[in-house]
Amino acid sequence: MLHRIAADDLADGSSLVSERGPTPSARYEDGGNGRRVDERSGILAITTERISRGHLDRSDVVSALVTPTACALLYDDVPPERYLLGQAHLAAWVDDVLQGLSTDASDDALATSTLDALRSCTPETLPAWDYGERS
Repeated sequence: MLHRIAADDLADGSSLVSERGPTPSARYEDGGNGRRVDERSGILAITTERISRGHLDRSDVVSALVTPTACALLYDDVPPERYLLGQAHLAAWVDDVLQGLSTDASDDALATSTLDALRSCTPETLPAWDYGERS
């Protein structure tokens, strides 16, 4: 049941995100409690307590969508700050998309570049992007 709910909610979120350019991971695995998953899979970390009214909490969907692969660097004692910052900016954008808010085409393009850099585990290729920090 939990996995069916997660699959449905991730599919819905992925569809909304991909309409604006970025292509989220096609596969996610349960990576809760630091469990290592196949590095080609995105990471989903949820528990039954996070299900509300038959759906994942939006923050759990966002977290999964901005973790498109289980990069080895995520299991470092301290993951690279640049990678985490890229995830944070992308998370703010994904959250806006999931809420149905409009985004600029330039931000959509930067979201695509950011997701690609996160997917390839290359934080050094992340674009300069301050989404979520602007006033």
